Amino acid sequence: MRLLLTLCIALLLSACVTERVGDPTLEEGKKSDKQQALIRAQLAANYLQREELKVALDEVTTALELDPSNTSANYIMALLQVRFKDRDKVDYYFRKAIDGPDPLPNAQQDYANYLCREGEYKKAEKEFTALHKNPIYPNQDLVYLNEAECFIRANDFEKSEKALRSALKINPRLVPALYHMTVLSFQSGNMLRTRAWYQRYLEIGPDKPRILYIAYQTETTLGDKDTASSMAVRLKGKFPDSEQAQLLRGNR
Repeated sequence: MRLLLTLCIALLLSACVTERVGDPTLEEGKKSDKQQALIRAQLAANYLQREELKVALDEVTTALELDPSNTSANYIMALLQVRFKDRDKVDYYFRKAIDGPDPLPNAQQDYANYLCREGEYKKAEKEFTALHKNPIYPNQDLVYLNEAECFIRANDFEKSEKALRSALKINPRLVPALYHMTVLSFQSGNMLRTRAWYQRYLEIGPDKPRILYIAYQTETTLGDKDTASSMAVRLKGKFPDSEQAQLLRGNR
C-alpha cells in the first residue's frame, strides 16, 4: 500500500503540471485562483508523501477553497480522508476526482482498491471495469492484478483467475500474477497445472516459503521424489523458521 501510494502521488505531481488551467476567457483573477490551487495541491501531495498530514490537510483545504473542481486537490483530500477513516468523505472526494472535468484514472485505481479493502466488492469491480475501458490508462496488467487480488479477498476464485490470465496475457512476466496462479491452481487440486505455474514463477520470481512448499507437495503427489526432496531442502535451507518449514518437518 505504501509503494502504491508513493507511485500515485508521483503520478499526481506530474498531473498537476499538465492539468487544464481553464478557459482563457475567464477573468484573470479566476485563472489565478486555478493556478494557485494547482500549486497548493502539489504542496499537499509533497506533505502527504512525507507523512505530514496536518500540513497536507491545510494546503489541500486551501486548494479546494480556491478551486473546488480541481481534481488533483480532490484526489489528495480523498487520500487524506482514507488516513482519517472518514468513509463518507472518502467516497465524496474520490468521486469528485473521478467524475470531474479532468478525471484522474489513478484516483479511480486507488478508489477501487479502497472499496475492495472495505469489502465493497461489487462497487470495486465497477471501478475496475471502468478503468479497463479507459483507452489512455497505462499499466492495464497491474489493474487486472489488483482486480484479481480483490476477487481473492471476496473468495471469487473464478473471476480472480480470469483477471490474472488477462494480466499475464499483457505481461507474461508479472511475478505476483504467477504467484497467485500457482496458489489458486494448488487450491483447486490440479497438480499438473500447479507444476506448470510454480515452474514459471520460479524461473523469474524470488523464492518464497509458500511457493516452495506448494512445489514440494505437488511433486510428492505427482511422484517425483527427487524434485520434492530438492524443494524440501531449498525450503528448509532458505526459510528454516517459516511456518512451511515447520510443516515440512512435521511431515517427516
